[in-house]
Amino acid sequence: MSTNTPSRRRVLGGMAATAATVVGWNVATQTWATAAEAGRGHGGGGSVSPVPALDGTLKTSAADLVQFSKDFGNLVPDITPWAVLVPGSVNDIVKMVNFARANNLKIAANGRSGTGDDLESHSNYGQAAVPGGISIDSRGLSKVVSIGANTAVVEAGVTWHQLTEAALAKGKMPPAMPDYMHLSIGGTISVGGIGGTVGKYGLAVDTIESIDIVTGAGQLLTASPSVRPDLFNAALAGGGQVGIIVRATVRIVPPKERVVVFNLVYNDVATYLADAEKVLAEGRFEVQAGELQRKPDDSGWRYKMELGATYTGTAPAREPLIAGLRDVRSEAVIDDMAFLDYVYRFDAYVEYYKEADYWDQPKP
Repeated sequence: MSTNTPSRRRVLGGMAATAATVVGWNVATQTWATAAEAGRGHGGGGSVSPVPALDGTLKTSAADLVQFSKDFGNLVPDITPWAVLVPGSVNDIVKMVNFARANNLKIAANGRSGTGDDLESHSNYGQAAVPGGISIDSRGLSKVVSIGANTAVVEAGVTWHQLTEAALAKGKMPPAMPDYMHLSIGGTISVGGIGGTVGKYGLAVDTIESIDIVTGAGQLLTASPSVRPDLFNAALAGGGQVGIIVRATVRIVPPKERVVVFNLVYNDVATYLADAEKVLAEGRFEVQAGELQRKPDDSGWRYKMELGATYTGTAPAREPLIAGLRDVRSEAVIDDMAFLDYVYRFDAYVEYYKEADYWDQPKP
């Protein structure tokens, strides 16, 4: 991290028209240097640290930077970076981490997830932000490298949706997935990765067999439970504090065709929690989640447990699955649907939140 903090105006001033010609970082003025400035010794001869040759692109225009100026929570202001790296290769990240290290610049990956052109950081509280630094657009590394019998190798910018589509073509799918499938795998496993199948398969990080990571020292290393296990365990759910994950080997399993979804309602939290623990301990379901709801008369809270029994072929008997639970049975809602429809169930909510203008509002 740099101890010198020049203003954004100073850094970005005049760069919009000349961003394509940026060739280095001016150590003396703490600003990006254009080819013309470097040629005439702008800011003092020898003070420009040249940007390494890249397979991708280093962007500095205001139009590019503004796309990285907020995150999902929209709670932290002034998080616009000074440059955006769209990597053309893993080697670009190695080079730029070393460049940032040499010039006391902050650098971090940004998942830039979402659908279509509606892309954004899905971190909160500025976790993936690098004001006064270099933001790495992870979508520059979004290749599904290979799909094997039991594992898939993906670059960090690949989304869970992309992996699922590619794996299904081979008769497989990832076992642990987030509720919102359009998140980058690299970003998800950097924070853990929670979803409805946690009880059966663990967090998303628990399905990772190995990673390739660029460390803060600028080294590209492979880590797994048997190779550099300390680095492997520190990087997974490590919040990006020990390096930038650039590739992952993810476990995959045979897909299920359908799921019976039970939505059970509780009026008090103690009963809800007791039943939730009971269901989890007994392993009745492959999917288990919960949520808070306001009571219809707005007099307090109710609690909903969402349970999913997946199957292929004959549907399981329903009553034995919820026997002994103390929900308000008269209000239980039970659906049978294609498993993929359930996996992508959150997409409809996202569209509603966006149309109702809730999506961009500040939120924890």
